[in-house]
Amino acid sequence: MLVVAGSSNVQIAMELNASRNLKMTVIPVKEGPEAARMIDAGSGDAFLSSDILIYGLIARSPQPAAYKVLEEAISKRTYGIMVRQQDTAFRDAANKALRSMVKSGEFEEIYKRWFQSPIEPGNVDLKLPMSDGLRERLKAARAAD
Repeated sequence: MLVVAGSSNVQIAMELNASRNLKMTVIPVKEGPEAARMIDAGSGDAFLSSDILIYGLIARSPQPAAYKVLEEAISKRTYGIMVRQQDTAFRDAANKALRSMVKSGEFEEIYKRWFQSPIEPGNVDLKLPMSDGLRERLKAARAAD
């Protein structure tokens, strides 16, 4: 299993290996493109990383159909937006804008434009499906209004 050295994925791979008794060798690499080259060359079997990074590597590959992303999420990571603690006006404006985008469906349209449609540079389509977790959070946010 290839993982970027120094990333949190090293620990995740080690824990996965131990908990499932996979008997795999965890190999640190410098970056994702190195992992893709190693897989192509047969010196690595799998690469554990954030889904967005993996989909980006696949989309830029000369043979994207040669790769498969596992459906099972190995770990869940939540991302957020950080603002200065004292800037409550900006925080409130950002929250209001996000709620409006979710309620109107604009959030999903923006997601499709950036993660499921060709984008520059290179007209690359990541083909990244929205996770069930994000879909559920959007549904819950719409129901809360």
